[in-house]
Amino acid sequence: MLIKVDDKDYNLLTTEKREIRILNLHEDVPTVYAHAQNSLDEVAAYIRQFQQSSAFQVVPESMLEFFRIDLFGKKYPVKIIRNEEFQPYIKADLVYCSAKANTDIQQTKFAENLREQLFQQYVLQRVSHWEEQLNVLSNDIHFRMLKASPYKTNVDNANITFNKQIKDLSLRTIDYFVFSAILPLLPEENELALINQYFPDTERLLNQFR
Repeated sequence: MLIKVDDKDYNLLTTEKREIRILNLHEDVPTVYAHAQNSLDEVAAYIRQFQQSSAFQVVPESMLEFFRIDLFGKKYPVKIIRNEEFQPYIKADLVYCSAKANTDIQQTKFAENLREQLFQQYVLQRVSHWEEQLNVLSNDIHFRMLKASPYKTNVDNANITFNKQIKDLSLRTIDYFVFSAILPLLPEENELALINQYFPDTERLLNQFR
């Protein structure tokens, strides 16, 4: 089938391989091979990324490796960049991730490690945000499996432990739990007033964890 990405036509063919491959770049209508489970939006995102990375070089054939991860209540396509080393990050709903040449990205362990890294990055980012916003400092931040609570705050030493299981909740719900974990560190503040100020939708957010 023909698809159009940024006013350019591509011939899209399905493949059983979990990759996106672009062939015949010199032709008016290049051919794109993609797994049947990929949406057209995902295919278009990878084509745009390839166009950016190859803008100054002629490449007769290119493969864009991909898989998807469940995180923050969404499915994110993951763009793999081989033989580079950097922290994974999310940009425009696309995850960018580095991997060594011989890394098997289809292994469950690789995806789970990636999910954990992105989750911890987000939590630490929001901890810094709320520390600045509320003018308070926490101490050590830990991540563990907790039985019934999204977090635990030790007021005596200002340490906070977050439940690893909340990585599958929405970004706003996780942000609420980060905010709530920091509140006990505040000296004699009206917690209810602060919650109503920043998270008036608390009840809806809590329902995601119940």
